Amino acid sequence: CESLPLLDNYCCFQMVVGNINFYHTASCCPRSYTLDHEEAKRKISNQISDDILETLPSEVLSIEGAAICYYKDDIFIIGGWKNSDDTDKQYRKEAYRYCAEKKRWLLLPPMPQPRCRATACHVRIPFRSLYGNQKYPMPQNL
Repeated sequence: CESLPLLDNYCCFQMVVGNINFYHTASCCPRSYTLDHEEAKRKISNQISDDILETLPSEVLSIEGAAICYYKDDIFIIGGWKNSDDTDKQYRKEAYRYCAEKKRWLLLPPMPQPRCRATACHVRIPFRSLYGNQKYPMPQNL
């Protein structure tokens, strides 16, 4: 993990949760950086705080099929489901925001409809573009 370029909160969050099912079932918005080599080296050498994971509500890591995106240095986790039982998934309306300024996660107002297997990205404001299913479609061969 030392070779990963931990340039910001979004990179750090993905590294911290990268080995659990929460991350493997999530849709992550890609991010590109316009940094020169020296600026990247400065950012990588900065100490990354542990508050991203320490302040994350414990129930969030048991969610599957969430959308993960960023806006500036904030991170958003949107929707998903709890309970891996294919017949009784609990689809989620919740959305969480890691506020870089406050250095903690916030529960946002619920979405009107639950979303899973969503794709989210920012367009000037968070949640401007969100697409997903209200229920995870059952594969035809089951």
